[in-house]
Amino acid sequence: MKVTKMEGCGNDFVIVDMKEVENLNLSDIAKKICDRHYGIGADGLICVKRSPLEFVYYNSDGSYSSFCGNGMRCFARHCVLNRLVDTDEFIVQCDQWKILCKVEGEKVTVKLPDEAVVEKEEKRIVIVCGSKHRISEVDNLNEIDIKQSDEYNLSYVKWINKNTISIKTVERGAGFTLACGSGSYASAVVMKKFEIILDKITVKNPGGNVEVDLKEKSLSGNAKLIFECEWNVTA
Repeated sequence: MKVTKMEGCGNDFVIVDMKEVENLNLSDIAKKICDRHYGIGADGLICVKRSPLEFVYYNSDGSYSSFCGNGMRCFARHCVLNRLVDTDEFIVQCDQWKILCKVEGEKVTVKLPDEAVVEKEEKRIVIVCGSKHRISEVDNLNEIDIKQSDEYNLSYVKWINKNTISIKTVERGAGFTLACGSGSYASAVVMKKFEIILDKITVKNPGGNVEVDLKEKSLSGNAKLIFECEWNVTA
């Protein structure tokens, strides 16, 4: 099958056409193709459905996820590069949500629906397109617990100034990642409640920066093509 590898701030993905895999076990394919030693290597598998355009995502451990912010940006640029859309601004179906994407070269902006914020037992939980993020403010990002949760994406956030925050994220189903788009957005939502930040801020991830606009409910960052190849699904 034809395979595309892309990355957004170091968060990397393998992209395939759903027609290539629709009769296969997508969980198994995700685990095989995302393996960094025996497969291509990635944080997750993105399947492209056409007519209507739909984003389907599986984590590297084979678990389904309803949304991935960086993955959506890579998906959107992939669609433009491969002429699956005839405009640079378009709607993508993602589970039960419709996501507006705008592609400007390597910069891609996705506009998100309303998030839900849950505070329970001093846990700050933000739900972005069904994806749960537990947000913890810390003083030192080098001393975080990288233990993975089966229930939440774990984002650790440090306030820098009113324009900037830094985060590190341990994703459910993928482990520590160089960047997390929805985690960046969720972290900004929480920090807006508890720290002095503006509506438009830079979120520093280990792999690169993304821009969050809380008023517009949007996430912007790079989406780069790494390579294209053919992969033997039966290998």
